[in-house]
Amino acid sequence: MIVTKLKGGLGNQMFQYATAVSNGEPVYIDFNFLKNYKAANFTKRNFELEIFPNVKYKKFTFYHRIARLIRNFTKNKSDLVEQRGAAFSSFEQKKHMYFNGFFQSEKYFIHNREKILKYFEFPELDKENEILKTKIISSINSASIHIRRGDYLNEEIKKIHGILPLSYYLNAIEILTKKNHEINFFVFSDDIDFAKSEFKNIKNIVFVENKKEPWKDLALMSFCKHHIIANSSFSWWGAWLNNNHDSINIAPKLWLNPEYSNFDIDNYIPNHWIKL
Repeated sequence: MIVTKLKGGLGNQMFQYATAVSNGEPVYIDFNFLKNYKAANFTKRNFELEIFPNVKYKKFTFYHRIARLIRNFTKNKSDLVEQRGAAFSSFEQKKHMYFNGFFQSEKYFIHNREKILKYFEFPELDKENEILKTKIISSINSASIHIRRGDYLNEEIKKIHGILPLSYYLNAIEILTKKNHEINFFVFSDDIDFAKSEFKNIKNIVFVENKKEPWKDLALMSFCKHHIIANSSFSWWGAWLNNNHDSINIAPKLWLNPEYSNFDIDNYIPNHWIKL
């Protein structure tokens, strides 16, 4: 039995599912954290993987939980794969595995990339976003810019993640502009008014708004050729799901606040991406 304990929003849930399904099927999902966990430094989220038509799972029930406890007790060993803090977790593949962590690294599932891409195929977009998709694909060089604010402005959450400075985005834009003379930027944010204010002087820029269905932002990001991501699993996936081999992906070196957590950025960001 392969079980993953879901926590966080869509991007985090994708990491957790990808890690689990790369170690066996069917995947059982433990919804306990999503339903019951409350803390000042954690944003309450709903189950969001259901937007993917190809994601299959079974529900991890109370009876499964009891069976797991009995199995571990009788065999005198645990099937738990737990990520402690932001550290990378090494483990051996087993018949029974229970994943508890964020697992924000392609190293957990890169060997199954084509399989993961299949699971995370998006449903059809509405007409308005289909027009945007066509505009993105038809651009010689399209680049997504993701600005994460929202819950990151919460003082307790800010201590963990921090807010990226404007200089990060301006430097990244400069890199892409120098490498690509003709480029169209598509900005995605949970604070689009802030984005419009800060980037109003950037040429060839489109501000995308999907407040009620953020997965559509993620889908549109994945169609962009290049990416400037935030310190967010959401835009990480927007870049990773793109299959363009000539893409330039730029990510922040400070994924987490170093005063809060020790982390190795090379576990978060693929080696061929640019780290600023």
